[in-house]
Amino acid sequence: MSISFFKCVMSSKLKLFILTSLAIPIVISSSNLSLDTPYSNITNNDRAVENFKGNRPLRGTKRQSSLKKQNRLLSLFTIVKFDNEPCYSSSGDSGICMTSTECYQHRGVPIGSCANSYGVCCLSLSTCGQTIRENGTYFVNAGYPDGLNNTGTCQVTIHKLSPHICQFRLDFERFSIMGPEPVNHQCDNDQFIVSGSNPVPVICGLNTGSHMYVDAGTGTSPIILTMVTSGIFLKRNWKIKISQLPCDSITKADTGCLQYYTGVSGTLKSFNYESYSGLHLSNQDYTICLRTERNFCSVQYSACDDQSK
Repeated sequence: MSISFFKCVMSSKLKLFILTSLAIPIVISSSNLSLDTPYSNITNNDRAVENFKGNRPLRGTKRQSSLKKQNRLLSLFTIVKFDNEPCYSSSGDSGICMTSTECYQHRGVPIGSCANSYGVCCLSLSTCGQTIRENGTYFVNAGYPDGLNNTGTCQVTIHKLSPHICQFRLDFERFSIMGPEPVNHQCDNDQFIVSGSNPVPVICGLNTGSHMYVDAGTGTSPIILTMVTSGIFLKRNWKIKISQLPCDSITKADTGCLQYYTGVSGTLKSFNYESYSGLHLSNQDYTICLRTERNFCSVQYSACDDQSK
């Protein structure tokens, strides 16, 4: 829509008259709107206009006249506010809906649009040496999506979004590192280590599609994820989604559960499970929990065949 305007010179000042009605959206996501924001109570016209223009309160008819003029200015703007909710790209990657500015500030990559195209679906990737403070961030290998073929240690530090976070869920969307040695099945070469939380066993090998729940504790101490790689004979690849779960979340697992399954059916697998060639890892002492579904009172287990994935 075009804007028609003309100018009138009066007392060496330029006045702009907008003849065509136009609404200009101001996009604000929930993460950058607070009670201190001038627009947080837009129905309070006096406060909103004074904050918007930076004016001091006026008195009498001059104040009322000024407010009327500035209210006409405010009517040009439409406040667009949306929550930072999960979103998905056409390829299946998940991100968080936010403004493009926020996505850039979080070192994210836009993978689509959201909130009626006012926001972008932001994929946040973190790798070696970085700190994670956002929900839905991915821990990936250096050079991702290409594989990693070297010896070293890759570590990220996870901080809670708020004191109300009780658990972290780690989803291994890609997890391919060297497996255990063949005699005692120890992870002597490559290792994935979780520290700073409840005891979590060290794992290695192929674990794509598996997951872990990590207790966040009551303090502010961070959780550290460490990937140790040894040797140059294999291209490692990992992409681990990190979800922060509030204490009142319906998806939160019971305390002490390393794995937590929901739904009326599913498949339980040990870490590094692979048909025919997978080796059961040693020193695996952890708890798997199943949620009791509504209208169900028991669980039936059956062995999978060797072809099950």
